[in-house]
Amino acid sequence: MPQAALQLGRNINYISAAAAIPALGATIFNLIFRPVMLNFFRTVRIYIKISKNKVEVTDLETGKTVSQSAENDFSSIRNVVSNFNNANQTIGSVLKEMNINTSFWRPRTKILIQQLEVTEGGLSDIEKRALRDLGEMAGGNQVYIIEHSRQVSIVDALLELQKQ
Repeated sequence: MPQAALQLGRNINYISAAAAIPALGATIFNLIFRPVMLNFFRTVRIYIKISKNKVEVTDLETGKTVSQSAENDFSSIRNVVSNFNNANQTIGSVLKEMNINTSFWRPRTKILIQQLEVTEGGLSDIEKRALRDLGEMAGGNQVYIIEHSRQVSIVDALLELQKQ
């Protein structure tokens, strides 16, 4: 009789441990995967302003703005973006400073990008393509270009993204 009770005790412990495994799995899921999944399905809206050898990035959700001058010049006398790689590196370092994730597991990102200088007569197709490529390299799933040189407010930038 004592052996049967001992056996019964082992079964009860085994069953309670088996019941705890799904709860433990749910806890691990909630701690590790849920923040990643919630982050993956949210939309980040970013406004990038490019001047000669200077980049300013604004997170339109939080209003946080970071501005940085280029370590390696990316502008020339005639063009704001004449060295694409240096411009891309400057934008990437600003996004990193703002803790905006541009890796594979990033949220959906909408980028509004604007060249603030040398826009007389409008942007050329080459300048538009360079701005679009810079936005895509910065992690933008959707990139919109502002073609005038007048800076827009955060509210106007959000309205512009909602229109698109």
